[in-house]
Amino acid sequence: MLWFSAHLGAFAQKLRPLKEEERAVFGIVQAAIFTLLGLLIGFTLSVAIDMFDQRRSYEVAEANAVRTEYLRADLLADPDAARVRELLRNYLSRRILFYTVRDVAQLRQIDASSFHLQGELWSAVQARSGVLPAVVDLTVSGP
Repeated sequence: MLWFSAHLGAFAQKLRPLKEEERAVFGIVQAAIFTLLGLLIGFTLSVAIDMFDQRRSYEVAEANAVRTEYLRADLLADPDAARVRELLRNYLSRRILFYTVRDVAQLRQIDASSFHLQGELWSAVQARSGVLPAVVDLTVSGP
């Protein structure tokens, strides 16, 4: 579309060249358009950088949460600790896959399996702690 518009403008200029006073007005309009285009590109890049930083901070927060849980597994007895560590490894592989996949259907499936693993983790820990049943969400919500 942009290519077509540029060629249409060049063709129109050959048919009817601009007069000197029209050229001055055209220069002002052209400068205003380029200024708006520059602002639009600047704001777009600013928002993209902010979203990238936000996603990175969510990933770091989630990685820290998983690391903390892995260390807390040492507080459990050996068979339970081994089970929790294995569940955490599975959970971590699912979360890494979540951040690398772009297919929406596969993302939903990964998210559902992550939620299921969270439930298994909670039930493995809850059995030894005497805490009432509940659901714990390890993920950090974000885009």
